[in-house]
Amino acid sequence: MDADRFDVLTRRRFGMASAGALAGLLGVSGRTAMFARKKKKRGKARKRRCERLGTRCNPNNDKQLCCGALYCQGVPELGGNRCCKSVFLPCARDAECCGNLICVGNAGARSCRTGP
Repeated sequence: MDADRFDVLTRRRFGMASAGALAGLLGVSGRTAMFARKKKKRGKARKRRCERLGTRCNPNNDKQLCCGALYCQGVPELGGNRCCKSVFLPCARDAECCGNLICVGNAGARSCRTGP
C-alpha cells in the first residue's frame, strides 16, 4: 500500500470516528435537553365547597350550596336568588339580608330584621 492511499484511509477512519463521537455527544445533549423540559402541570379545578354571600344560587337544589349560616333565598335589591343572611344575623347593608329583611341597628351592632 502506498503512502497516499494510507493517508486517505487514515483520514477517512479518523473523520468517521470523530463524526460518530460528535453525533453521539449531540444526541446525548439533545436528549437530556428534551428530558429536562419542565412538564406542564395540570392544575386541579379548584372546587368551592360552598357559595359566598351575594352569589347566585338555586333554592331547588338538594345540596347545601351557601356557606355557613347563609340561606338561598330571593334578595330584592340584587334580583333573583342569592346566598343571604337570615334574621338576627349581623350585616353591613340591606343587600346582605334575605327577602323582606333589612339591616337595622346602630353602627356597631347591625343585624337583619323585619322592616319597621
